Amino acid sequence: MKKFLSTLAIAGVATLALASCNGGGENPTTTTTEKPVETTTEKPVETTTTGPVETSTTDVAPVDDTFDPSKWDFTKIEDKKITVWVSELEGVKELTDTQVKRYLEEIGVEGFEVSVKGVPEGEASSNVLQNVESAADIYCIAQDQLANLVQANACGVVWEDFTEAVKTRNDATSNKASTVGQELYAYPITSDNGYVMYYNKAALAGVDMNSLEDIIAKCEESHMNFCMDLNNAWYN
Repeated sequence: MKKFLSTLAIAGVATLALASCNGGGENPTTTTTEKPVETTTEKPVETTTTGPVETSTTDVAPVDDTFDPSKWDFTKIEDKKITVWVSELEGVKELTDTQVKRYLEEIGVEGFEVSVKGVPEGEASSNVLQNVESAADIYCIAQDQLANLVQANACGVVWEDFTEAVKTRNDATSNKASTVGQELYAYPITSDNGYVMYYNKAALAGVDMNSLEDIIAKCEESHMNFCMDLNNAWYN
């Protein structure tokens, strides 16, 4: 089975895996995610959340990219074992495993053995570069790791069958992050970086929660702590 990356929504993971295994296919597929970002302040007893999230405003035209299993001859596939690497965070592995099984049932494909494992996205590309053949068939990476994989010939371009659907269903930022040179090498999963802050609504009543300066000023005035993870420079 050809090795490739995957960052489609979880429900579509099986589509990528099965398509990549089509008998005689020459082009393995790859995927990428934007570098994930989360910041969190110290949790007080009474908390709520606010989520100013940086997202794209580009309109994405709807596209009928429903997978049609009748177009693929799965009987020619000898190796039906598929390994999927997803985030190691709690619950992701279980959700992915459930979605994959459900999807295989929906498209009526049998005989595939899908193994889902939790692997940090920051480690996925380095694991692949160490040994492409033993790496997972489907996995997620941050977009800044894609060029290294392409340069090392560790991944191939997205199959032409899916290129138009990928470009149509995703915005320009996502497609650019999935492209090296003029070739699309990845299935984008997101183009935003989310920030989450937990705070005591009563203690910060009347404060503009969109202003970090105002929040810190109120904390200093009330002798409260403001906590931010500085161990990872990306959060800054």
